[in-house]
Amino acid sequence: MLQSVYSPRAAVHGFVTARGILSNARRHRRQRYVLNIDLLDFFPSIHFGRVRGLFIAQPYNLPPPVATVIATICCFHGLLPQGAPTSPIISNMICATMDSQLLRFAQSCRCIYTRYADDITFSTSMPTFPAALARPVPSERATVGPDLLDIIQRNGFRVNPGKVRLRTRSRRQEVTGLTVNQFPNVSRRYARQLRAILHAWRKFGHDAALAHHLGGPSNSCRNPGKQAPTLARIVRGKIDFLGMVRGRTDPLYMSLVDQLRALAPEAAPAPSEAYAHLRREFADIADLEDHHRRGYLLQDFLRRLFLAGQIDMAKPFTRNERAEQIDGAFVLGGWHYIVECRWRERLADIRELDGLQGQVARSGRQTMGLFISIGGWSENVPLLLKQNPDKVIILLSIT
Repeated sequence: MLQSVYSPRAAVHGFVTARGILSNARRHRRQRYVLNIDLLDFFPSIHFGRVRGLFIAQPYNLPPPVATVIATICCFHGLLPQGAPTSPIISNMICATMDSQLLRFAQSCRCIYTRYADDITFSTSMPTFPAALARPVPSERATVGPDLLDIIQRNGFRVNPGKVRLRTRSRRQEVTGLTVNQFPNVSRRYARQLRAILHAWRKFGHDAALAHHLGGPSNSCRNPGKQAPTLARIVRGKIDFLGMVRGRTDPLYMSLVDQLRALAPEAAPAPSEAYAHLRREFADIADLEDHHRRGYLLQDFLRRLFLAGQIDMAKPFTRNERAEQIDGAFVLGGWHYIVECRWRERLADIRELDGLQGQVARSGRQTMGLFISIGGWSENVPLLLKQNPDKVIILLSIT
């Protein structure tokens, strides 16, 4: 019922359908400054009187007895309880006025503003950070500006002074737990820990790795009434989170999925999930009108496509004194493969393969070529290739 009458502000990303920590972080990527502010005792700051008054006032205009009943249902001991299903959306309703005021204030300072529950973020690419919002102090801390502090306090909230942080792009900038210096990403520490868990699992076994991850055997049984978690479930959850942030076709995500599949096949995502994401991504690339950007994205796409098939293809590189440009290469079954890719409006003909044939001819005996043509090739290409059986060229079409 509450969701049907609440229209979230554009700056609100917490507890809103189709938004979350990722959409919140994206708004602040590649900024010169990022200011993080935490509200103190966020849910307990919203008491029964505020909830009741919310429903009596515009735009809800409920009769006082009805507002009293709803507020009684949604509050516990006179406060909005953290963890109740109604608390998130009511907190967003309560913050609607503050969100509007902070958004206007941020725009006047040429800044971006978002809020995820009690996490408030401002960012800007201005040469200097607006003093009206905050002033830096040592150790990456900051003092909230009086005007900003007044808006927050007039709306019934308090700033946690120990969690006010102002960081420049030369340091790691975080928004709701994700780094945003270039693009939303998990921290390096998160990725290292995930790799370490998988390594310990392979080397020492499931039980030893699980005990170490939980901090020892004593901690693994701290709640006897609860079913003990399996390492596969823990790792799958962490990998899924990384995939949600970086994308399901990200090389690191796909590599971690392969490692989990080798240790616990039943727990790993099905390979078809990765290919489904790749198909959608290829369709997006094909729709691009900028052919230069399309070709650049295709190179990265092909590496992830091969990685989905557990083939680690090298990035484009140059070879020997002739500075031959190689689009990609990999080793499979004792054979070396040189990859060349073409994306033309017309079908590829035999002339398109001349360069690859020369590269293969100048390589070792255990070398073959893989020619990838987006859209296919002319009918005479297979016939002409058969005339030179000494060096094998494999044709692959992606449409």
